[in-house]
Amino acid sequence: TVGCVGACQLRQGKEMENVRQEQSGQFYAAFLGGFSLTFSQGELPAMGNMQSKMGQIMLALLKAGDQGLNRRALFRVINMEGKEPERPERNLNQQVYLLRKRLCQLGYPPGKYIVKSGDIYYFTLDYSIQSDTGRLDQLLKTMGTEHSEEGQLSLLRQICSVYRGEFLPALRG
Repeated sequence: TVGCVGACQLRQGKEMENVRQEQSGQFYAAFLGGFSLTFSQGELPAMGNMQSKMGQIMLALLKAGDQGLNRRALFRVINMEGKEPERPERNLNQQVYLLRKRLCQLGYPPGKYIVKSGDIYYFTLDYSIQSDTGRLDQLLKTMGTEHSEEGQLSLLRQICSVYRGEFLPALRG
């Protein structure tokens, strides 16, 4: 799988030699109240139409985070408006290729993107991915085990600070 490491090697020159050694950052995806993606405190440029197949694949893989998504789940992402693509595997491969190319053009950090390992696809294995919805899930899980009133109140405050609005409101139909 080639991401920005292979596709943009000429553009990024010697930076690419030490990609694995220098990787010390993480992606943070904000899904609540609108979508934004940051890397090590810097906002990354928007990809464009997030309602496109490429955009939907990117959002699904970012939401899945370190667990990734299997091929069948990505087929469902590509199956827009109930229309089954004629060749789902070819369609997925084409969308993955185009997405990798687009991420490289946008200047995303050096690394491999839209990585396939076995039957599971990941946004990247080179960096960790955190999200506001993932943080909410963690806090809610902790809330279930917290027995003190003060601890629960503290968790509720944290939940309120993370929550920014409905999930991807621009994608609502």
